Amino acid sequence: MGNKYRLFTVLVILMLSTTISYARINRNYEHIIVKGDTLDSFSRRQLSQLYLYAYDETDEIWNMIPFQFDEVNSDVKIELIYFQPEPDSIRKKLDEDDELVFLVDDLGDRADSSNWVDGMDSIRYEIELMDPLTNELGYVYLYFSEDSTLSVPGTYQMAYDQTNDRIETINYAIEFGRDAADHTGQMSGVHIHNGSGEDIFDRIKIRAIGFFILWRIYISEDAITATDAYAKVGPVRIIRNMDGQFKLDLLDLKEPLTQTLFFYPWSGAFKIVDIPIGEASKVGADVYTIRVSWDMNENAAGMKFYSEYNPDGILIDAAEDEFNDSINPGELNWTMVTGDQGTLVNVFNVPDLGDYKKLYYFDYPSGDATGHREEDYDRDTGDMKSYGDNGFILEDDLADYIEDDSILDIVYYNYFLPANYGYEDASWLAENLKNPFAIYTRVQEYVAPVTRVVENDDLKPADFQLFQNYPNPFNPHTTISFQIPSDGHVNLSIYNATGSLVAELVDTKLSEGHYSYSWNALDMYGNHVPTGIYFSKLTAGSYNAVIKIMLIR
Repeated sequence: MGNKYRLFTVLVILMLSTTISYARINRNYEHIIVKGDTLDSFSRRQLSQLYLYAYDETDEIWNMIPFQFDEVNSDVKIELIYFQPEPDSIRKKLDEDDELVFLVDDLGDRADSSNWVDGMDSIRYEIELMDPLTNELGYVYLYFSEDSTLSVPGTYQMAYDQTNDRIETINYAIEFGRDAADHTGQMSGVHIHNGSGEDIFDRIKIRAIGFFILWRIYISEDAITATDAYAKVGPVRIIRNMDGQFKLDLLDLKEPLTQTLFFYPWSGAFKIVDIPIGEASKVGADVYTIRVSWDMNENAAGMKFYSEYNPDGILIDAAEDEFNDSINPGELNWTMVTGDQGTLVNVFNVPDLGDYKKLYYFDYPSGDATGHREEDYDRDTGDMKSYGDNGFILEDDLADYIEDDSILDIVYYNYFLPANYGYEDASWLAENLKNPFAIYTRVQEYVAPVTRVVENDDLKPADFQLFQNYPNPFNPHTTISFQIPSDGHVNLSIYNATGSLVAELVDTKLSEGHYSYSWNALDMYGNHVPTGIYFSKLTAGSYNAVIKIMLIR
């Protein structure tokens, strides 16, 4: 009996796995994942020697941006692919399944192939993103350096407290139920730092009501018991696994489960696809109600609820309200709760199941309105109250929509945003998610920024010479010129007043001739250097020459 009933419960188990996030190019709350198979020129490179930069054309500087590589072991079961190490021979090296993760907000401008981060290898990847709604473009550049040991910026303050099972970023904090009061391991607290900071969230509520043979079945998220939680933390993404058990005493059912959740500074996504719901019908399971909703707590009083078909908003005040329950099955829909406390936007797909597919909204402190059937009102969970509880509900004759080979896709996007977000803003978020970025990766080779002016034999230089830079003093650019009378290896470098190497402009073999190089007052890491005296040194064979140059900002 238990084995057959497993198919009836798979939908609820999978729907309980959700993620947290919040919401440009003008989509700055989104994250980007680039798979390793599009970066094959760096295949088997050490991940610790790959660096992601963005170019700021206005200030003419390179900035390393927050990023991470997450190794993916595709040879293990899905819930462990981020946690079970790959074989030692490929561990910590880029392969086709690994994921490069960064944020849209950190994109930069396009740089030409002579504009390079000092100290990096002579090939790089240009990663171009295009917003299909606006055709706007943004760029980042992936470099390799065998010698660098640079630190990735910790801009977003990503952290996980395993003792208290708490996720925190610079923008929000999330708590999970793993105690006597709430054993589910699901999201049970939300604090928005750009709001009041107080906890405004009760829990995600899942309801599946139906019959199996002669038994009436009622399933909620309380059927989950968490036993352990652990996480991998990076500069832009936290991956949290929760081990637990799905238990239903009525059918003596105990099923182990592991949920994998993803967290980003602003945005995130959870997807389960190809759920075989047709298998449940084959064994006699009959579901007449499915509901998924996000329930707030008493601290959310005074906030307003919005959806696509409720543009004027509804005050959350623990009183029943009239609302438009229209929803778009088979598409991404959105709801929002917003106020001085902060903003929670949920973007979700609604499965096309049941005679009635509706927006669910319940704001009444006496508890649950699952299925709008009186016999279900006493089945609430969590704080036993409903404040702005919102989501979707599928009702009546669900089995008529299910074939033996039917599958179901479940998708959630959740945004945790600053206070008092607007209806148009939430609508914009959902529209963006319906139109993902186009991503292009291109290998580029370094082309030295050189101007060679030899045209004929009469202009060939007779000797070595390093000329004074022009202009001098300078800000922000200066040009350094030299001539060499024969082919050979040439190095042109910049040193500060203490003799430390600042930048290397040329380090390669050149043919005889006259050359001019530009220096933009950046060091080898793309940082602005301060006002002061610097020295440019030319080495060509046995010839050495030095000039003094002055930067004034």
